Amino acid sequence: MPGHQMPGAGTGDMTALQNAQGAEAGRLFLTQMIEHHRGAMTMQEMLDK
Repeated sequence: MPGHQMPGAGTGDMTALQNAQGAEAGRLFLTQMIEHHRGAMTMQEMLDK
């Protein structure tokens, strides 16, 4: 959806991921991807209405 940012895709989120290492990087990546995909599901639900 133009003009809307999906969760898990923010600049601060990406900076934290770039600076993380090891297990923390994996945890951040998975947490961000879960939120990102939840946002995608919400957007799809809105389009289905």
